[in-house]
Amino acid sequence: MDCEADCELWFHTEVSNVVLAGWDRYRQVTQASQTKLPRTENIPEEVDATYSIKYGNERTVIAIGEMKRNLIQAAAWQAGNVLQVAGQKMLSRELRG
Repeated sequence: MDCEADCELWFHTEVSNVVLAGWDRYRQVTQASQTKLPRTENIPEEVDATYSIKYGNERTVIAIGEMKRNLIQAAAWQAGNVLQVAGQKMLSRELRG
């Protein structure tokens, strides 16, 4: 993938659209792209994707997606050698929770 837009398109095609379709009975869960978080204070930054649910008169964010490219070095991941590559150890921990 050559740019963040490629990552976003892949993610929405392969993950987001599939998951949202699976939640068909929960129509109050929505996804928005390139938007500010739904809050009362003025935050200038936008995020790549937000998933939110409307509860009462307010919209609550349940997940945020921020796309990055070239974070995973395939050879190191396939070899199980994430400790030797800068940034891979932190990403590995984050992905595992």
